[in-house]
Amino acid sequence: MKNILIVLCTVLILASSCKRCYDISEPSIFLRPYGSFHYRQFYGIGGKDTLPWYGYLPVAINSDTSVYILMDSAVRDTLAISYQRIVKYQSEECGFAVRLDSFKLLDVSTFDSASFNSENYEVTLYR
Repeated sequence: MKNILIVLCTVLILASSCKRCYDISEPSIFLRPYGSFHYRQFYGIGGKDTLPWYGYLPVAINSDTSVYILMDSAVRDTLAISYQRIVKYQSEECGFAVRLDSFKLLDVSTFDSASFNSENYEVTLYR
């Protein structure tokens, strides 16, 4: 019984000393075109890739802007957004975390407007 108690106390002490890190992955925006958009490809950060009906796009964390070219067979649109980067030091084990806030659609974009949800990085595009 005494050995079980010692093992249990050791496990509790070790478990309480572990730190949970916030999400330290690179942020991406979730692109949600409103209406009948049929993009087949996008260009931008990370090179050329296929884009489903809507999907995630990587965001530049070393810049305050990201620019994307969205294409289908007949249309080529530009999405340019700016944002505020908030860098926070978490701990020695976790390192730094980057959050994005204050999204804005830049004038070089070919979309009429966009709405931004800063909580989940969702961008809805309008024509």
